[in-house]
Formats: sequence, structure tokens, C-alpha cells
Amino acid sequence: MIISALKSSVDTDSRSPIHIDTISTLLNLGADVFFEENIGIGINVSDKIFEQSGLKKSSREECLKKGDLIITNQPLGDDELKLIKPNSTLLGMINPFSNQSLIESCSKLKINLVSMEFIPRITRGVGVAGLQAIATAKRLGARVEAFDTRDVVEEQVNSLGAKFVKIDLGETGETDQGYAKELSEEQIKKQKELQSKVCERSDIVITTAQLFGRPAPLLVDNKTIDRMMPGSVIFDMAVESGGNVEGSEVDKVVERNGIKIIGISNLASKVSNHASLALSNNYNNWISDFFDKENLSISFDFDDEIISSSVLVHNGEIKNERFKK
Repeated sequence: MIISALKSSVDTDSRSPIHIDTISTLLNLGADVFFEENIGIGINVSDKIFEQSGLKKSSREECLKKGDLIITNQPLGDDELKLIKPNSTLLGMINPFSNQSLIESCSKLKINLVSMEFIPRITRGVGVAGLQAIATAKRLGARVEAFDTRDVVEEQVNSLGAKFVKIDLGETGETDQGYAKELSEEQIKKQKELQSKVCERSDIVITTAQLFGRPAPLLVDNKTIDRMMPGSVIFDMAVESGGNVEGSEVDKVVERNGIKIIGISNLASKVSNHASLALSNNYNNWISDFFDKENLSISFDFDDEIISSSVLVHNGEIKNERFKK
């Protein structure tokens, strides 16, 4: 079996789908691992280092044509999909809600399609971004308050030394994938009113709210911003999916009445080495969990929760009801 890893095709994404510290997981499966030349340029790892570890440097076209399992950080276009062998598997970050054509093309070409976005977030609560922001701010000596629509995360927030802001929104919860469920208009209005009071007394506000497959909810409007003290900062981490903050712009710092609104896209790429380490582990874990060593192939057991959730196309059939036409 040949596993091919593709270089990020977007200039703003410096991450690599493979990492020198985790690649042994794939090699130990007995598979041959090909990688697109210069795949590690964004994490300062040369092709030579990957080759010395037992991987084979190849062109992007060769990776696509020869790979039985192809790992990608971005969705592929039709021209590249047509290079892939039937019954091969495409695994990666594919932004499925914005790429219906990719799903349909994989079905037509009999390419198995696995979306990392659909892997269930079984054990998370407040989410990685929020927890990391809390932990970092506490280490710097800040007084931290945090809110999440899911009551289950209160204990996690408190365990990090932060204060959990309680807002009674009625029935909330999370999706099967572990994401916060979308709130009603009435709930959003109540949340914004009470959060506004918290923002007014804050020097730094960090927003991370995103909805899976939907635009991010607007949580901080201009009325709230205008009540904050000049010199305060708002960091909108959801800016790529529409933003939580009114007036935030992708890859810009906007100033309103002395308040700076930061909207940096693809934050993971700013720490590309560590982000690649984590990302490659996620890919490797999926592959190793479902790798059949005897037949050197992926075992698609749809009784498994992860397979049934993450596999969007198998044997030409679109498996997820949300994407069937």
C-alpha cells in the first residue's frame, strides 16, 4: 500500500500533513510513504530528512496517481481528482459544507472520501482554542472569565482557575460531533446582552464561537464595542467563518473608538511546526485505527462510530445523508 502526503496548496497554510516526529507510526504499518517535494518547507524540515527516515520524495502528480491513501490539508479540484485511482481513499480537511462538488466527484470517480472535520469530538467540552486561551492568560497573571453555551464545560473552566460566566439560556447542548448547538434568536439576544456587560469590564476579549457548517454567530456588536475602554483589544478567532465581532476583517486589525479588533486567519499556521505535529497525529491515528495489516488496506467498518461519521463517500456511494442530492 502506498500512502501519499500532499503539500499544502494554500500560501497562507504552512502546515504539513506529516511530521518527522510522528512519521514512524505510518512506516510501522508496513506501508510505503510518498511525499510531495518541499512538503516540510513551512516547518523547516527538508526533503532529505524525510528521505533519510524512509519516505520517497515525489511530484504532486505522482503522489496523486500512485497513492492508495492520499492525505491532504485542503480539498482537491476535479483535475487532480481525475488523477487518483478508483477505490483509493482521500483523507483530509475538505471543508465539506462548501465542497458539494468534491463529494459528488469522489462518488462518480469511486474515490473513498474521509473528512477529518466529521470525526466526532467525543471527549471535548469548551474546545481547544478556549481552553488554551484561558490557560495562557492565567499563566500571565490575568483574571479570566469564560462562557460556553454547554453547561458541561463549567468544571473544565473552573479547573483552570477561571470564572465561568453563568447565563441561563434554557435548553442548549452539543451536537453528536461535540460542537455547540445553534442557539435560537431569543437565546442569542439574551447571551449578547449579558456578555456585553462582561466585555465592558474586560481589557481583552477573545471570541471562538463557531457553528459546524454554518456562519459564525455575531456575539459582539458595535454597541458593546463602544462601551469598552479605549485601549482594549478584541481577538476574533472565528473571523474566517464570518466572525463573532461586528466589523472584524480577515487578516486585518481594525480600530473603532480606540478598541483594536484583531482578525487573523489560519492561526494554526502561525505555529506551523506544533500544529503539524498535532495534525499529523490525527491523520496517523485514523489510519492506524482502521488499517488492516494483513491485507495492507483500510478496513471500512461502518458499525464503528468514527468510520460512520467521517467517511462521506465509500465505493461510489455518498454515505452521509446531509450531502445526498
